Amino acid sequence: MKQFSLVCLSFLLLATCVFGEDLNYQLLPDSIITPISGGDSQQLTGSFTWVPHIPSYVVDSDTFDIVSLVFNSLSYQLTLEGEQPDNITQIGPEGQTAINANVNWLGSSQNPWALLAYENGSYMGSANAPTQIISYDALYPYGGGYSVAFVYIDAQLATVPESGTFEWASFGAVGILLTHRRLCKA
Repeated sequence: MKQFSLVCLSFLLLATCVFGEDLNYQLLPDSIITPISGGDSQQLTGSFTWVPHIPSYVVDSDTFDIVSLVFNSLSYQLTLEGEQPDNITQIGPEGQTAINANVNWLGSSQNPWALLAYENGSYMGSANAPTQIISYDALYPYGGGYSVAFVYIDAQLATVPESGTFEWASFGAVGILLTHRRLCKA
């Protein structure tokens, strides 16, 4: 019974310290969208919000669920639409980063659109709560087709999670693993 209580306590620590921690990002002034058919690049403003997905979808990576997105320029107004693809911030020497989202383009005759990374981006800070994200994306028709715009995203974390949140999550996960190991030996 004591071991079962430790497993439950460890899980509660993990669940209360990780799930639902919003990471709000603001686009920096160098974020742009460039139509592929010609025309000038336009400054992109706006924000998006990620929530860490625990456990991660990808080995050696942190993954996030995108829960809000609003990007605006002179010709484009993009907002989040329906079911979303995985968003990945990898842990590792390469530091690859990808922002992917299904979006509505206000005024478009076709919706939704897919905003997908086409090249490795990067992040600064810790992989589980990057302080800055750079992603090279393109805007594609949902379901396939040629891209219509290149999107350079440079975003900064606007809301910093409470101190210790992710450290406690790691502690909870280690507690679960150690308790499980003890139970298996018993």
